[in-house]
Amino acid sequence: MSDVSRTILVVTFGSYGDLHPFLAVALALKARGQTVVFATLADYKPKVEALGLTFVAAGPTFADLEASTGLPVAEILRRMGRSHAYMMRELVAPHVDAAFETLLPHVRAADAVFGSAFVFGAHLAARVSGTPFLAGVLQPSALLSAWDPPVSPGAPFWHQPRGPLARQWNRLMFACGEAVLAPALRTITRLYRQQGLKDKLGIGFAGSDRLHLGLWSPVLGDTSPDAPPGTEVVGYTFFDSDDGHPAPPDPDLEAWLE
Repeated sequence: MSDVSRTILVVTFGSYGDLHPFLAVALALKARGQTVVFATLADYKPKVEALGLTFVAAGPTFADLEASTGLPVAEILRRMGRSHAYMMRELVAPHVDAAFETLLPHVRAADAVFGSAFVFGAHLAARVSGTPFLAGVLQPSALLSAWDPPVSPGAPFWHQPRGPLARQWNRLMFACGEAVLAPALRTITRLYRQQGLKDKLGIGFAGSDRLHLGLWSPVLGDTSPDAPPGTEVVGYTFFDSDDGHPAPPDPDLEAWLE
C-alpha cells in the first residue's frame, strides 16, 4: 500500500449481509491511511458514522421500498428470494437514476470506487467520470463461470463440466437467463445508453475491467479460467456490530472458553 492517502468511495446496498463485508473493507482501508467515504441506505447512517466513516445516503430506504411496492419488507424479501427478475425490476432499476445523480459528485471527488453487485448508479457515475470502479463480489456464483456454474433450482447447468461441450452448454444457459432478464434491465440499460455507454449488463451485475475482489474462502471456489479480468479471491471479511460500537464479550461464551 502506498504512503499516499487516496479517497475511496465504498458503495453497497441491501441487508446486513451486504453491508457488513463492505464495512470491514472500509475499516481496513481507513486503518491503512486511506480516506473512506461510505455510501449506502440512510437506514444505516448511525452505524456507519459510529465507525468514524464519512457517510453518504444513497439508494432507497426500506420505507421507500415498502411504499413503492405496497408490501412489507418481509414479503419483499420473500419475493426477491424467489425471483431475480423481481429484484432487478422492482427494487433495483427504479432507483438507479436517483443514485446516479446523488453519487456522481462523490464519485468525481474519489480516486476509486469500490462497489457491490447491484450499485449501478455508482458504476454508471464511475463510467461517466472515468473514475476506476473496483467490484467486491460476495459469492462465486455471481461471476457466472461456465467452469463452475451456480447451483440454482430449475437451472439445468452442467456441474463440474469436463469438456468444452459441457462448458458451452453452461454459456448457453447463461445467455437464456440474460434473455429472460432483459426486460427487467431495460430501464438500467437505457440510462447507460443515454450517457453514450454500451456496457453489457448480462443478468445484472456491476462489474469492473480492473479488479473483482472475491470476498469468500478459496475453499468454496478459487479463480476459474473464465473469471473476469483482475479477479482475486482474498477470503472472508469480518464485521459484526448492531450499532457500530464494539459489543461487550458474552459472559457465557467467555466462561466456556475458559
